[in-house]
Amino acid sequence: MRRSAYYLVILVLVLILAIASYRLLTGPQAQEEIEATVICFISPDNSYSVICQLIDSANHSIFIEMYLMTNPYLVARLDHAIERGVRVIVILEGNPLGISEEYVEWVAYNLTLAGASVYWAPKEFNFMHSKFMIIDNETVVVESANWAKTGIPVDPSYGNREWGIAIKSSVVAQQFLEIFLKDLANATFYEPSGEEVYEGPSPSIPEGKYSPQFEPFEYSGKIRVKAVFSPENSEHEILDLIRSANESICIEVVYMYLHWGEEINPFVRALVDASKRGVRIRIILDIGKMDDSTEAIEYLLDNGNASNIEVRWSNSTYFETMHNKGIIVDGKVVLISSINWSESSVWKNREAGVIVYCEEIAQYYLGVFNWDWAVSVPYQPSS
Repeated sequence: MRRSAYYLVILVLVLILAIASYRLLTGPQAQEEIEATVICFISPDNSYSVICQLIDSANHSIFIEMYLMTNPYLVARLDHAIERGVRVIVILEGNPLGISEEYVEWVAYNLTLAGASVYWAPKEFNFMHSKFMIIDNETVVVESANWAKTGIPVDPSYGNREWGIAIKSSVVAQQFLEIFLKDLANATFYEPSGEEVYEGPSPSIPEGKYSPQFEPFEYSGKIRVKAVFSPENSEHEILDLIRSANESICIEVVYMYLHWGEEINPFVRALVDASKRGVRIRIILDIGKMDDSTEAIEYLLDNGNASNIEVRWSNSTYFETMHNKGIIVDGKVVLISSINWSESSVWKNREAGVIVYCEEIAQYYLGVFNWDWAVSVPYQPSS
């Protein structure tokens, strides 16, 4: 019965994919100004409540691409959506770094038993590192966060610093649906053997020392959105974003590699150029990744205009990890994404993000960035 349902789903999705094939061949397109309803949210402050509300809002379908999904409370929320008659299709990375294989299998098995269709990510990517959800083909949720206890924490006193955004727009949803269907066509269907016995993640809810500072921000009106995907267009779009800066660039990322193979990281080179033309650059990096980022910082300060560059390490008392992958330009444009500053993330992984052109939305994330900046640790050159 499940195999028949599997073939039916594939047939329907292949037909949809065929209709969308032209835009897939030409790549993700920049959008003209559109009307949209937007929810901006962050971790640890408010992401869990927003994600739960969004799942609960689904009437027909939820499609998810997720690198890691080990928060049992979010899995249970999807189970409840399935009970309501919502069609749930999930593509998971089968080999996330540093995660128990049993946890990954538990998620696939649990969702399948509830009635979801679960797939393992296409093998064409190093990793399927994307983190997005499409609800009823009209709302897209894009995040830096995995659906783990640290990424989407139940208790907002604990967790990573992450950014997320939900955009209700059938135009934007269509772009993400095309990528989802493309990946689904190359994914491997998960079918349990019937003999599985998995020990899932603990139901414990960790607590931390962070005091939530921000509520979600809702916006309705005209915005412009660019969909950003690795490996299709992320390098081009992020470079264009950095090069468009006239006054300021604010960056929160986990780490910043200097070398991509034999090349210098093109994003670092673009920051060097921006600093020389007078753009003020502020960067917050994860304090646990000092060794991965120091070489890039030194290159940036040595080759750029150091008077325009400030770098800080994240506050490890408040945040488990600075897991964000965001950029704010001139306080008016913001990138929310899963894209790390590494060659694998840009050239070899499946990644997803959005660049949103709207000052009100950018200012929400800038407020979060400024709070993080105030509690971060200034970088001290080794010399």
